[in-house]
Amino acid sequence: MANFIIGQILFIGEAQNLTSQNTGNSFTKRSLIISVRRFDPNTGEPVNDYENTPEFSFIGDKCRDLDQFKVGQNVAVYFDIVGRKYTPQGGTEKIINDIRPYKIELYGRAATEQAPMQPQTATAPQAVASASVATGSMQQPPQVAQGPGFTSPI
Repeated sequence: MANFIIGQILFIGEAQNLTSQNTGNSFTKRSLIISVRRFDPNTGEPVNDYENTPEFSFIGDKCRDLDQFKVGQNVAVYFDIVGRKYTPQGGTEKIINDIRPYKIELYGRAATEQAPMQPQTATAPQAVASASVATGSMQQPPQVAQGPGFTSPI
């Protein structure tokens, strides 16, 4: 089961080249902060009782995924949660949780507006008309409502 969260982009950081203190390996990191609104399940109204602004750290090649997004867009971020043990110099063992995003995509109206419209072809009405001719009973084809950008298949 995938973990995902939907929110509005508040901040997209610049790519940072960092070096691991443990291994000395270099890596690239880029931050994304979103605002998540909670909605009342009974009324559907937004609840603003607390601020929820998680930060995601995109690592390596995933940093480029953020290039196509801008502040203010609604997005769905898919992520994994990874925990590891850490012992600071004080000697008390702690757990560090890391949220690792692996996919980001537009969410809502903006996502559907960018999807190209594909014309639909229908062959079923022609088959119905042929069948009614063969039986000798010609029926009028059903009236289809037409709107902008819609062509009746009949």
